[in-house]
Amino acid sequence: MKRGPMTAGTALLVALLWAGRLAAATVHVPADVPTIAAGLDVVEPGDTVLVAAGTYHEYNLELPSRVTLLGASGIDATVIDAQGDGRVLAVRSAVAGTRIENFTLTGGRLWRPSADAAGLWVQSGSTLTVRDCRIVGNNASGSTELGAMGAGVVDSWVTFERCSFEENGTGASSDGSTAGLGCWHSIVSLTDCEFVGNRGFQSPAGGLLCRDGSAVVARGCLFRDNWATRHGAIAVEESDLELRDCVLDGNAATYEGGGIYTHGAELAIDNCLIAGGHYADFGGGLLLESSSVTITGSTITRNRTDDGAWPGVPGGGLRCLGSTVSVSMSVIWGNCTDLGVGNDAQVVSGSLSFSCCVVNPDTVAGAASFLDGCIAQDPDFCGPAGCGQGGGDYRVDGASVCLPALNDCGARLGAFGRGCGETGVERSSWSAVKSRY
Repeated sequence: MKRGPMTAGTALLVALLWAGRLAAATVHVPADVPTIAAGLDVVEPGDTVLVAAGTYHEYNLELPSRVTLLGASGIDATVIDAQGDGRVLAVRSAVAGTRIENFTLTGGRLWRPSADAAGLWVQSGSTLTVRDCRIVGNNASGSTELGAMGAGVVDSWVTFERCSFEENGTGASSDGSTAGLGCWHSIVSLTDCEFVGNRGFQSPAGGLLCRDGSAVVARGCLFRDNWATRHGAIAVEESDLELRDCVLDGNAATYEGGGIYTHGAELAIDNCLIAGGHYADFGGGLLLESSSVTITGSTITRNRTDDGAWPGVPGGGLRCLGSTVSVSMSVIWGNCTDLGVGNDAQVVSGSLSFSCCVVNPDTVAGAASFLDGCIAQDPDFCGPAGCGQGGGDYRVDGASVCLPALNDCGARLGAFGRGCGETGVERSSWSAVKSRY
């Protein structure tokens, strides 16, 4: 269904719209017009393009301002497949009320883009809501770092709800761009979104990139099995990121941070799991450089660093370089390095403090501060994975010191409550712990 000449029916619909007969029209594809492109050509602000179930082989689509692009039958039923011919969809200079819902965007392909994204590109001060969409299997090659394979947001305000970014960057000759979602000088909200299986060869991030003064909030999101040459799941540079109720599991990088990398950033992590991260050089879980970081009520475990260009570098769970890092009511335990030094954390410079945490000072290299309420005792996870591997169960046994009644802080320590062991199993919400990842 590639873009073609305007049909007689399309021309009639255009005439009706311009005559003012349809004040807030709904244009049906393919009932009224044969293609999505034709529908987007005829609508006016306030209109909806309603697309029936099916796969539409279209590319380089442009969503007009204050128009809703709506799939009629759900996320998997309505697919826009660019088939490698170009970008799937772009939004430029859009105002509030511009919306995309119930689509799969796939098959986008860009060669040497300077500033673009293969799946979804948003720019020029746009305000956009994207709801219940899959951005999957898009690729780009030879781009600058201001580019993405899945989705890219520049100088804009975008809300993503219940969206997934999957397997972008997995095609042949894909390199250079952020694999999942890239944000530059933008305000972005992510709620109940998933970043799974994205691959970024020679890329600044596998899952999510926040750069150039962006402010990003992610709530209830899953980052699993993402990989990049640099910065596996998330990279935050000169930007702000808040992670709340999120799971990072089994992500990896060749250099600098399998889970999270920061530089010149403000990072807040609350009630999150960071587990199974693996990178060959620095910081399996988090590499925090020149940043201000607070970690509350979270679990950092089974992250690994080894076998890289710098063998023997400590900091399997967390590495602090010139940052101010405060960790409270959290568990940092069971991480590892190739030489067994600084398995859980390393302070190269800056400051790292723990309060009301389950952490062993013997597994922290460098000058860290251990304040009131810290406990050097195994947290008794229900089913931990091997170090550097994803997929474990990090709820705790009924006799764990992580439970409020069994520690001096009177608070739950770590991301999860009781899930095994003694009588009674504490409920684990957040959609049953992100459906076990």
